[in-house]
Order: sequence, then C-alpha cells, then structure tokens
Amino acid sequence: MKKELTTLVDFASKFIEAGWVEMPGALMKRLTAAGAEEEAYEAGWKAYDAWVRLANEAVNRLYADRTFGETMARAFETNLGLGRITETFASVFFGNLWPAIGLPTATEVHALRGELTALREELLAKEEIERVDRDRASRIASRTASPRQTGNGFRPEVIRGAREEKESVAV
Repeated sequence: MKKELTTLVDFASKFIEAGWVEMPGALMKRLTAAGAEEEAYEAGWKAYDAWVRLANEAVNRLYADRTFGETMARAFETNLGLGRITETFASVFFGNLWPAIGLPTATEVHALRGELTALREELLAKEEIERVDRDRASRIASRTASPRQTGNGFRPEVIRGAREEKESVAV
C-alpha cells in the first residue's frame, strides 16, 4: 500500500511540476521571444503525459476497489434493465396511440418530405423562368423611351444601341 501511494504521489508531483512550473515558464519564454517554439511544445507534451499517467493510475485504483466495482456493476445492470422496461412501455404506448390519434407513420412522413422536395424544385424552376421573363421585359422597357408626339400621334421611340439597325424605313 505504501508503494502504491508513493506512485500516485509521484505522478501528482510530476503533473504539478510539468503543468504549473515548466509549461508556464516555457510559454513565457516563447512570448518574450527568448525561447524556441520547440521548448513550449515539449513542455506541453510533458504536462499532457503527466496528466494521462496520473488519471490512469487514479482510475485503475478506483476500479481495483471491490466496493466500487460491485456498485458500478449493479448500476450498469439496473440501467440496462430500466432501458428494456422503458423501451417496452414506449413501444406499447406509441404502438397503440399512434394509429388511434391519426398521426403519420415514418414512411408517410418520408413520402411527404419527398413530395415537398419535388415541389421546391418545381417552384425554383418557375421562379427562374419568371426572373428571365422580368429581365427580358426590363431590357425591352429600358430600350423604349417615353412617348413623344410624331406626325401620326403619340408613339414610343425605340432607343437603339450603336450596332443595332432600324427595323423599317417608314416612320
């Protein structure tokens, strides 16, 4: 027992030394640019290794205790039993309740989701067509100037680009 206790104390002192002395010192040196990055890296790994060894030893001792092991075994068995009981009650309750209320099953919900996806895609396609039509109408409207009086009444004049030609010679 004395040897086991000194092992745990040794691991704890190594962790304290690595985590609270060496690592902060290496980080301070790194921040002041007096130390290399590698030194901080090694100090971090040393603290990590010390922590893992300490935690491993503590857990090993805890599980080696007969009282703790029996208590945990009973807790696991009880938890598994409660899980089975809960699962049984849930299947009985929802198995009879679900159809009585008229709630949809998982397959019906999945089918509905597929229909919604198809409708979403159809709507996006229609929105794209409408956007193209609006763009075309906007381009046509921007090429049409406000009406001005001509010899035969009001008629809109089409504003043509530099490379476009007149479509007819009659005005």
